[in-house]
Amino acid sequence: PYRIGLGDSLNITVWEHPELTIPAGVSTGPIAGTSILTNSVMSSGAGANGRLVRDDGTLFYPYIGVIPAAGLTLEELRATIASKLSAVTKNPQVDVSVSSYGSQRITVQGAFVSTAPLPITVTPLSLAQAVGAAGINSVLADLSNLVLTREGRQYHLNLDAISQTPNGADNIWLKAGDQIFLPFNDHKEVYVMGEVNKPGPINYKITHLSLTEVLGK
Repeated sequence: PYRIGLGDSLNITVWEHPELTIPAGVSTGPIAGTSILTNSVMSSGAGANGRLVRDDGTLFYPYIGVIPAAGLTLEELRATIASKLSAVTKNPQVDVSVSSYGSQRITVQGAFVSTAPLPITVTPLSLAQAVGAAGINSVLADLSNLVLTREGRQYHLNLDAISQTPNGADNIWLKAGDQIFLPFNDHKEVYVMGEVNKPGPINYKITHLSLTEVLGK
């Protein structure tokens, strides 16, 4: 399950209590028949105005004060807020969601089209999805030796071989802090000489290259 981290922005909705809903809390009390609609609109339009988890791992919430949030799941934080709010309102119905993710990322480097960090969200991220989002430079990439670094340990993965197995990289799930490096194929060359149209080096991006494929290129 996703665990809240420093820099995440949270939407906190207390149904039938718009004055307790974050963001866009108001000073007036709930009005029968309209408060649920009001909360729904504020929750869906929150964007970047949610409650930010500060660098000490806490956030401030009205009538409760400072709450430790980093490291908790959304359900754990929801239960904590509901429990503490029960001292000021009866049977509070609390909902917590993430409006923007700023704490947990995957680092992408090497022969990708985009090397922008990929955020970890409440939806699990597979290696296949991460590679698809970054985009492979099909001309320059070495698909036979992708390196996944996790907690100081390196895993060398043959994307070409994995793609030929059922589900392949869809079964490899990523964690916050993972680093993905796709090497360039500039060190993998076959030299072709003699009576050919284009003598010289040929780069290849898979594990091996047959003589027929070399002559065809």
